[in-house]
Amino acid sequence: MKKNNIVAWIGLIFVIVGLVGSSYYFFNQYKKTQLLLNNPTLAAKEETKKITDQVSKLMVLPAKEEPIVVTVLDKNKLKDHDFFKKAENGDKVIVYSVSNQVIL
Repeated sequence: MKKNNIVAWIGLIFVIVGLVGSSYYFFNQYKKTQLLLNNPTLAAKEETKKITDQVSKLMVLPAKEEPIVVTVLDKNKLKDHDFFKKAENGDKVIVYSVSNQVIL
């Protein structure tokens, strides 16, 4: 009887620790999301960093230059430009103005 009691208490402790840990994680995610929603500049910087980190795994990007990232919203308006022939709505365009590089 005592052994079952100890196992039950250990199981209860694991459940409580799991609940507290997951609550802490989701609360921190909520705070981060609220910060980004209330500060669009920070959200844009966060998105730019995420995109450039992904692209830098595929190619060498210009160093010490902050790019501008824009989203293709209407590919039909860009169809006259050769660069955007394969562009789709939702694609990201990374512009390095100092290096004169554009990445679709």
